[in-house]
Amino acid sequence: MSRLLNFKHYTLGAVAAITAAMVAFSSTAHAQNRVSVGDSIAEGFPKASKTMPNGVTHRFAKHSKTPPVILNEYIPAAKRSGALQGASVFLSTGLSNFSYAFYGGDAKRTQLEETIFNQIKELNDGGAAMVMVLGVAEDFDSKKGTSTKIMKKTNSHQPTDEGAEMNAWLANIVAKAVNQGLKAQFLGAIPASETYDDVHAKSSWYGTVEWNFGEKNSNSYTAPMIEESKIPAALNINVTKSIVSSVK
Repeated sequence: MSRLLNFKHYTLGAVAAITAAMVAFSSTAHAQNRVSVGDSIAEGFPKASKTMPNGVTHRFAKHSKTPPVILNEYIPAAKRSGALQGASVFLSTGLSNFSYAFYGGDAKRTQLEETIFNQIKELNDGGAAMVMVLGVAEDFDSKKGTSTKIMKKTNSHQPTDEGAEMNAWLANIVAKAVNQGLKAQFLGAIPASETYDDVHAKSSWYGTVEWNFGEKNSNSYTAPMIEESKIPAALNINVTKSIVSSVK
């Protein structure tokens, strides 16, 4: 009887140890997830491979997608997959594809702000360890239309007022999210020197962003704080809550 009890004790102990190990392994696996969500900027992140070990492990992104589509279709798909649990998430909000709403009056801009805020919230609700929001191109110019061919020919690589306004506005949304207890960072604009068509980043730019919250790859640059002088006072932005990643 004593031997039987001892056998049961050791068996239960072994099961408990295996279970604990499986839980630890699962947590570690989730913690290693790097997910990109959103439009073509998010779609451009390289997938993880032997030659790109720090690439994203999952992508839920497609070119030309707008903020409502990203919120209502792509983020729910990411949540259903389970990939968001403990993951570092790169979010490109779709703002570049929705400038007509941004400049469509106060009511449309307010609705757009709510949509992007909810993108961050839903990713948090899905278990993301950190949502890193990407800005639009520093040289973004909606007046050039959406033809990549035209934009490539006319790209001056010069910052625009439009790009500055949109990025400051995005940073303000992220600040509000952080102040309400959500896990988020603003990684700032795609530098004008790193774009090829006023919207999209060169492949080299993807090596400059933070691959994982709290960690950077060997090609990363120090992320300075946003300078207050570059942000319109009317936006009332809390600069201490927003971070810009830029190439020196």
